[in-house]
Amino acid sequence: MLRDYQIEMKTRLMEAWKAHRSVMVQMPTGTGKTHLLASVVSEFVSSAGSGVWLIAHRRELVAQMEETLAKYGIRRDKVKKYMGVFFSLSHILSFKCCPR
Repeated sequence: MLRDYQIEMKTRLMEAWKAHRSVMVQMPTGTGKTHLLASVVSEFVSSAGSGVWLIAHRRELVAQMEETLAKYGIRRDKVKKYMGVFFSLSHILSFKCCPR
């Protein structure tokens, strides 16, 4: 289902995850970020057997992710969907900033 450039981005993402705990993907509007996400989630859920959390700041984005994940055959019980921006307490406590 992915286009060549999405497959390349997925490969680069998976390689980056081997070296880093957190990875960001940036792609222009209309290039299929949600399909790329669904493909990664599908692979993760099938290989790890666990669920994932998807967080978005707009209801429309949550609905879009849900629809796309369904196209990839990802069961609803494997995905927790949330709208909003959340900060983990552990991230706040471990946040270090340059001295002023």
